[in-house]
Amino acid sequence: MNIILRVVAGLILVVLFAIGPVGLTVAENALPPQTGNGTEGAGEFIITDEPSLTGDGVIASNDSQSGQQSQVDGLSQQSDGLPQTGGGVVADGPNNIVTVTDIVCIGKAKGTKGYIYTNVSDTNTVRHILYSQSLSAVDGHTQLRDGFATNTHDVPNIESNKDVVYVAGENAGGTIDETEKVGISVADSENESCMDITAGSSIKATSISVHTDASVQVDEKPSLEYSIQAGGTSVDKPLAVGKLTAGMVAEFGDAKGNRENYAGHSAVSGRFKFSKSMKVVGEK
Repeated sequence: MNIILRVVAGLILVVLFAIGPVGLTVAENALPPQTGNGTEGAGEFIITDEPSLTGDGVIASNDSQSGQQSQVDGLSQQSDGLPQTGGGVVADGPNNIVTVTDIVCIGKAKGTKGYIYTNVSDTNTVRHILYSQSLSAVDGHTQLRDGFATNTHDVPNIESNKDVVYVAGENAGGTIDETEKVGISVADSENESCMDITAGSSIKATSISVHTDASVQVDEKPSLEYSIQAGGTSVDKPLAVGKLTAGMVAEFGDAKGNRENYAGHSAVSGRFKFSKSMKVVGEK
């Protein structure tokens, strides 16, 4: 039974992670409704939609520079309009990873990030974390501040926060594509139970300001938190232009046949503000 739980948990997480958030069909140029602080949930799942935010990021550029030139150094001096929230948390102890990325680019910007964590306890409880993020921006002005930190000896095991501001250039075809996914899986051999959760978002836009936060832990009481806020790039341009999808899928089960499943996704396209916060807390 222990082997079956471990294999099933791993397979489910891989499948959920591969599928990711599935977008809903939204009419082009439709504006999303203004959501309040309502809560919807099922069992252990808590999903809260926070009020939408408007980005105030200012693209740092120099008219005398080539349209394909990029700058990577000194973002804090060059772009005071970008929220100073990136940087992650520096964790104590061995086996920790901390990355901080600051980018100001006129032209093309690309980046990827991936992380896998597996822990097997003395009681053969197996815990997995998967994280991936990719960004590709072309023919535009891009600002990125990205902080990512892991800790295998304390909780949370992963913390990530990211700010992106993008405005397409004058030439047709400028877009930004960005995808972020985080997932956890726990197969408890003592209780003969398992849980699998995946959350994330994807965007494709010509003008947008986005902030995301992710925090997960599996070494103590398993939990996953993911939130995203998106809007325009200035007070004069409060709405993003493009498409955005965010959501979460989750499954709980045990050897007795008890099951609890949740799937929730939101999508917008056209001109929009967007905010979504998702949280799952499992049993210890």
